[in-house]
Amino acid sequence: MSDTESDFTDTESENNTNDEKNSTADKFEEKDEKDEKEKDEKDEKDKKDEKDKKDEKDKNIIATNVVGYVKADNKIKEYEEKIKTFKAAKKEFEQNILEYFDEEQQSVIVISGGKLRKNQSETKMPLKNEMIKDALGERIKDPKEIKYIMDLIQSKRHKVIRTNVKRTNERMKKKKGDKEKKPKKNI
Repeated sequence: MSDTESDFTDTESENNTNDEKNSTADKFEEKDEKDEKEKDEKDEKDKKDEKDKKDEKDKNIIATNVVGYVKADNKIKEYEEKIKTFKAAKKEFEQNILEYFDEEQQSVIVISGGKLRKNQSETKMPLKNEMIKDALGERIKDPKEIKYIMDLIQSKRHKVIRTNVKRTNERMKKKKGDKEKKPKKNI
C-alpha cells in the first residue's frame, strides 16, 4: 500500500471514528433532550394533577360550607316559626293576665322561681327627618338654614357596612292570566 493510500485510509478511519463519536454524542444529546422533554411533560402533568386535586378539594370545601349554611338557615327558619307561634300564645296569655291585674287591682303574682309583675315602660319614637325639620322650623325661619342643618346632620351619620350571605328563594313562574302580586314592603 502506498503512503498516499495509507494516509487516505488513516484519514478515512479517523473520519469514521469521528463520525462514530459524533453519532454517539448526537444520540446522547437526543436522549438527554428526550429525557428532559419527558421530565418537563411529567412535571406539567404533576402540576396539573395537583391543581385538579386542589380545585376538587376547594369544590368539596365550598360544597360542604354551602350545605351546612343551608341546613342551618332552614333550622333557623323552622325555629323562628315555632318562636312566632309561642310569642303569639304568650301575648294572648299576657293580655289575660293584664286584665286580671286591672280587675283585681293587683300588680304582682308570685310564681315558682320569681314573680310576674305589671310593668309599664316608656320609649320614644325614633327621630324622623320631618320631625327634625318641624322642630328646627319653630326656631329658625330661614328654609335654607334648615336645609343646611339637615344636610349637615345627614353627613355626620356613620355608615356601617356588613358583608354577609343572603339566601333568596326561587320565584314561581306566573301562569298566563294570573295577575302579578305586589311584593310586601318591609317596614
